[in-house]
Amino acid sequence: MKKNKKREGFTLIEMLLAIAILVVLSGAILVSISAQREKARATRMLSEVSAVVPAIYMCLSDGGVVSSPTASGGNGLCNLSTNYGKWPSKMDGFGNYIASNAASFGNDAWFFYLEGNGARVCCNANMSGCKKLASGSACNANNP
Repeated sequence: MKKNKKREGFTLIEMLLAIAILVVLSGAILVSISAQREKARATRMLSEVSAVVPAIYMCLSDGGVVSSPTASGGNGLCNLSTNYGKWPSKMDGFGNYIASNAASFGNDAWFFYLEGNGARVCCNANMSGCKKLASGSACNANNP
């Protein structure tokens, strides 16, 4: 005659199944977090380069010449004074600045952009500011 034993605790299969489910869920969360981090970087870059646009207009209205940004930024914005600020340094994950030449800044045909983290941050005279576009979108003095 066999006695029925009460089962206590979990079997090895049940424990392994629970661990596998937790691993899958944590992997999905990590993917989502990294995508949000990229969007946050692009938004931060948009904010930093948008702050340059009023300084460009102030420099021009004071009779100054706006310098084109160096490939990685950080150089002075206006030939009149350093008080107009500097071009923002590019952030990790972004390529170098692409910009019109310095003469274009005086005739309202200027543009500049950076691309990275799945977005293109574009600034031009046509829109009098900056926008975050899809990576590879057209960005010049007339577009978007």
